[in-house]
Amino acid sequence: MQIRSVECTGCLECVAICPAKDALVIAAPGRRAMAPWVMAAGVAIIFLGLVSYAKLAGHWDTHLPKQLYFQLVPAAAAQEHP
Repeated sequence: MQIRSVECTGCLECVAICPAKDALVIAAPGRRAMAPWVMAAGVAIIFLGLVSYAKLAGHWDTHLPKQLYFQLVPAAAAQEHP
């Protein structure tokens, strides 16, 4: 039986606290179940990989002068999208 919910954020908290052994598993269709830590490690590796690529490629840092940046950040909440 599979339960799919739009409210699921993939936090795996339900897997961690479920009292029934093997009642909740993480598995891709047609694949065997994986440990929750494998899923968490995979997400962390993807995230860190993308951030590292962006930093190495020069897409992470802003080219705004620090003075302008520190002037704009406190006023960010008051700004509206055009």
